[in-house]
Amino acid sequence: MINKCKKCNKEWKLKTTNNRGNTPTSLFCKSCATSYSNRGLSLVDEYLQEQFSYYNPKGPYILKCDCGTEQTYTTK
Repeated sequence: MINKCKKCNKEWKLKTTNNRGNTPTSLFCKSCATSYSNRGLSLVDEYLQEQFSYYNPKGPYILKCDCGTEQTYTTK
């Protein structure tokens, strides 16, 4: 299985292991994930901000139900 990093577009192939039923997947390569976590940043938050204009990683977080009700949370 070949993955492509959503940050740097680097491609890599995951090794298959016999001790797991599923091969783990990731949105980002190890290099990008490590450098961002060392700086205290989240690549997932950055990616979600690019995909959804209303996403705010610092909160508040609003859970919207199909019935029309909303619940606001201060933490994820």
